[in-house]
Amino acid sequence: MGRGIFGVTIKGSLERNGKIVDSYSGGSPYEGEIRSFASLARGEKTNIASGEDGEAVVRIVNAANESAATGRAVSL
Repeated sequence: MGRGIFGVTIKGSLERNGKIVDSYSGGSPYEGEIRSFASLARGEKTNIASGEDGEAVVRIVNAANESAATGRAVSL
């Protein structure tokens, strides 16, 4: 890993069924998020996730943390 504007640079790829379907190298892992936020703030595009999506992610992460701490499955 190198050092980018936010202190890290990532490189990797996404595989499905043993085939690389997407790859990324260089830059900050936050750069895309910042560019997306700026486009939203300028009114150039709409958000791809809703508040409900964010709430669901928080519930899932909390359940995963609870499961890891207790060693038991946690219902959502």
